[in-house]
Amino acid sequence: MAHGLAGIGIVEFISGNFEAARAFFEEAIPLQLEVDEFVDAAAGEMMVAQCARRLGDLNEARRRFLVAISALEQNDQLLLMTELVQEVGALLTVERRLAEAATLFGWVERRLEEITGVRWDSTDYEGHIDTLRMNLPTEALIESWEGGS
Repeated sequence: MAHGLAGIGIVEFISGNFEAARAFFEEAIPLQLEVDEFVDAAAGEMMVAQCARRLGDLNEARRRFLVAISALEQNDQLLLMTELVQEVGALLTVERRLAEAATLFGWVERRLEEITGVRWDSTDYEGHIDTLRMNLPTEALIESWEGGS
C-alpha cells in the first residue's frame, strides 16, 4: 500500500501537482514506518519537503528536510543524500543564502561524480544555478562551490 501511495505521489510531483503529491507522501510515511521501511520513509519526508518548498512553505520544507537528514544519516544512502542536499541548496537559494547554497551544490556535484549518479530534477537545479551565477560574484561562487568537501 505504501509503495503504491508513494508511486502516485511521484507521478503527481512530476506532473507539477505538488499539493496532491504531498498528500500521497504524507499518507505513505506512517505505513512505511509501521513495517520498518525507514529509508523509504526518509525519502517520503524528503519528497514532502520538496513539495513544501515548491509551494512556498519554507518552514515546513526546512522541518521535513531535517527529519529526512536525520533518518538518512543512519543509513548508507549516498544517492538519496545527494538529492536531499541538492534540495536543501535549492531552499537556501530561495532564502537568498547563496554562498551556502553554492557550497551544497558543489558537494552534490562531487558526490555525483564519485558514484556516477544521476542528478535529481535537473531543470529545477539549473534554475538555482542560474540564480547563483547572476547574484554571486564569480570568485565568491567558485570559492563557495569548492568549499563543499
